[in-house]
Amino acid sequence: MQSRPLNGFIVGDYLVAGLTTTAGAIPLSDIFIILHLSVFCLAIYDNCLYNLRMRYVICTTQGMEVNVERLRTLRTEHVLTLRELAEAAGVSKDTIWRLENSHSEAHPSTIRKLAKALDVQPKELVKAGARHG
Repeated sequence: MQSRPLNGFIVGDYLVAGLTTTAGAIPLSDIFIILHLSVFCLAIYDNCLYNLRMRYVICTTQGMEVNVERLRTLRTEHVLTLRELAEAAGVSKDTIWRLENSHSEAHPSTIRKLAKALDVQPKELVKAGARHG
């Protein structure tokens, strides 16, 4: 038993757009390909939306207030330039400059990276009573 599509009918292996002619008929195999591509595109679109939501969550994670004096002291004790500490920690030089000059707060992962590069516990780089994100 054949099912009747909304704007045409099936003749053999073809979907016919009009009721009076088979000209312009689309093979069913092409319709299945189109349906599969549609499902694939929806999956990609859903994945993109998920990535955007995750990016938004990551971007809105509250930073932690860095103990600026301790960071600068540790860096100078290790005789490191901003660039050298940045390379050792795997963060940008600008990030360290902004932290040392109190222009921004640090993401928890940044604090962990800096602490590892400076061979200290992360809590040594966080101001006492700083909020956690």
